[in-house]
Amino acid sequence: MRVFGNGLFGALTGLTLWVCCPTGGQAGTAEPSPHGLSIASISAMVGVDVNLDDTGGYGLYASLPDIRSALAWLGITQLRSGLPANADSNFQSYQQAAWIESLSQSGDSFALVFPHRDQGIAFETQQLDRLFAGVGGEFDGPPMRPGALRIIEGLNEIDNLSPSPGLAAATTWQRQLFCLTRQADFCPAGSVDPHVAGALVASFTSNGPVAATATPGAGFPADLANDHPYVMPSNNYQRSVLDTITDADTSVYGFNPLQGSTIAGISTESGAYVEPTDASRNDLGYLNGFDDGTRAIKVLDSLLDHVLLGQISYVYQLFDNYETPDNPVVDSDNRYGLFIATGTTDAQGQPGYIPTAAATAIHNLLGFTALPGVMASPGGNNCLPYTLAGLPDGAQSLLVQVNDSGTYAIVLWWDNPLDWNKDAHVPVPVSARPVTIDLADDAFGWVFDAIGGGGPIAGFGGTSEISLALGDDPLVVVVNTSNPGRACP
Repeated sequence: MRVFGNGLFGALTGLTLWVCCPTGGQAGTAEPSPHGLSIASISAMVGVDVNLDDTGGYGLYASLPDIRSALAWLGITQLRSGLPANADSNFQSYQQAAWIESLSQSGDSFALVFPHRDQGIAFETQQLDRLFAGVGGEFDGPPMRPGALRIIEGLNEIDNLSPSPGLAAATTWQRQLFCLTRQADFCPAGSVDPHVAGALVASFTSNGPVAATATPGAGFPADLANDHPYVMPSNNYQRSVLDTITDADTSVYGFNPLQGSTIAGISTESGAYVEPTDASRNDLGYLNGFDDGTRAIKVLDSLLDHVLLGQISYVYQLFDNYETPDNPVVDSDNRYGLFIATGTTDAQGQPGYIPTAAATAIHNLLGFTALPGVMASPGGNNCLPYTLAGLPDGAQSLLVQVNDSGTYAIVLWWDNPLDWNKDAHVPVPVSARPVTIDLADDAFGWVFDAIGGGGPIAGFGGTSEISLALGDDPLVVVVNTSNPGRACP
């Protein structure tokens, strides 16, 4: 067993993350840590990108009620957006600021990109003042909730900016942002902004290796090394999603989170997109995604792998545009959404959205938070000792303590890179492997398919041995033990 990835997890929750990285093979066995994560611990590491500045087109992010209902259905409260620009002269930014304030008052927490390097750091602090004072006017309402801004982020994908600021300028800007949160040796006196004092700082993102001035270590002006490890067939052929995440950390920042690091990782964008259903309309060449079902598996694998590493990740993005014969959505940026706009409106004139398979999978995964007696934090020092046998190569497990009365959830997933034919653009069937969970005590419970959803696909009772068939779909095994008070070693 390895214990790793506590940097960001500890910073966000004050707790220690214990997970097991099983080894595989047809006869693979593992004895995971008996320490279970709480529901709140997992929720703190699962987020979604909300492009609140995108209110044009067919109404993307224009409807605050739709945003709220989609987030509530997913069970996600960690959001990533951009710091609004000048609210006085731009209606879109005015509304963006109001949406951030309102969502924060509902209990959502934010990571905000600070993108306005050309205007200077004083401009950014002015925008912070407006958020925490309330924008007023047409969107008058309560200001941003104190403590709701948990993470501030440097420049987004500097290689894609036109013109690119380069590593030196991006690092200089990063240092200025860092100085808003605390007083460091390189910070001018009085640079700390009380609105973000103590917030975590995520680094700027870059497609290539960062220079020595931006490498994590002494003086690196960030708490979190930031990557965007998207899952795509072109760069994931015969490589697992976990490989994609760890390779991104290694190639960009020079550290592998599986081997320990002095700095924690974060993925402020992650996920995969759905390829156009009609390849003949794909005139922009975006055939580097998956079908809806396979994309759901990749997104869920990515979220679970990030939790395994103790890293927060934000799925890009909440809403998609909709596709009709007159409006073919071929740009991949408009095919990442967890919800698709239907092109219809309700009685109030607001656009309608339907969940994709990926949204349903996240809803299913976080659905056991609705079980009776679910706790927000670990209740005592209870444990569930268990072993796993028959794990295929690339399979992982995660233990969740649902309550302090002996209810746990064991999440199993098989991060299989060979489930998609990148040339034919079709899924490849994966033969399920028999896996056995051996418990120390008899238990009863149910097995849920996180992709398929619905009710349990199997049940068990009065046994300490649970037999499963693990395929491409992650499984959630809810276990009720007869010995809830077993103390952790």
